[in-house]
Amino acid sequence: MGKVSLLYSHRLKEIAGKAEEVLEITTPSSVRDLIDRLVERHGSSFVREIHLTSSELGEASPFYLVFVNGQKIPDSKKDDLLIRDGSNVSFLPLISGG
Repeated sequence: MGKVSLLYSHRLKEIAGKAEEVLEITTPSSVRDLIDRLVERHGSSFVREIHLTSSELGEASPFYLVFVNGQKIPDSKKDDLLIRDGSNVSFLPLISGG
């Protein structure tokens, strides 16, 4: 087991009831495994907000980007083992303008 620090922004803060938290997970772990854990912890509204279905392969989120230790994780890499004990994971919304 390991601990990871999570940072939420915008609507995810409302769903989680906090802007950040530390979560104990099996490490190393994939982003997809972490999302599965967050569904257990915060409910299906978390997944609906980031527009990813837990354990669903290959679906890109049009709303949020995932960063592990400051590095953007492409959707194609969400099933790779990337999260280790002490990792920092951020869910940040896409920003658009015009």
